[in-house]
Amino acid sequence: MYSYLNLESTKTNRANHRQNQKLYSYLNLESTKTIPLSQEAIDDADVDLLAIVAEAANQIKVNTTNDAIATVLKDFEAKTAADLDAIKEILNVNLDPAYNVSFVVSQSFYQKLDTLKDKNGRYLLQDSIVSASGKAFLGHPVFVVADTVLGEAGEAKAFIGDVQRAVLFADRQELGLRWTDNEIYGQYLQAVVRFDVKKADAKAGFFVTMP
Repeated sequence: MYSYLNLESTKTNRANHRQNQKLYSYLNLESTKTIPLSQEAIDDADVDLLAIVAEAANQIKVNTTNDAIATVLKDFEAKTAADLDAIKEILNVNLDPAYNVSFVVSQSFYQKLDTLKDKNGRYLLQDSIVSASGKAFLGHPVFVVADTVLGEAGEAKAFIGDVQRAVLFADRQELGLRWTDNEIYGQYLQAVVRFDVKKADAKAGFFVTMP
């Protein structure tokens, strides 16, 4: 069973943050999605449409922020890992041991991890009760996202590193719903979220492809 990562959970709410002696200033990026629901529909409904809309709006926020964070992850230094030894080299040599390393992997990358074994024939991907994802590889948490989040369908892609130090998420405004003018029904509900995503520590991870 896959353990899916809500990338938004890696966010930090600090408006100013020093990383590598740089002061980051954040843009006021606004993402707006229209939800096709009129006041007329709310008035006539037999169910709590506003509760349904709120749930849908939250999913919109997760998808939007996940896409933005994934774009940053894909901009990290690229590496190719053809086998287990190459992955171990990234963990043991390329990454500073001070980093809190995790794997953010596409489904196809996960499939490859799931088949890797040690010299005694034991699978290296293990269930973990201490990992937030429920899975661990070589002692590090593994989070799974759709192939298309990190690449194309069928591509084995992953970010290996410290996500929280790699990505800085500036949450400028929590998700909000507002009415906007519409020619037919007068007004529609609109979901609005303002945020920005920056690469923070460029050495905190690698964007890895398994051929």
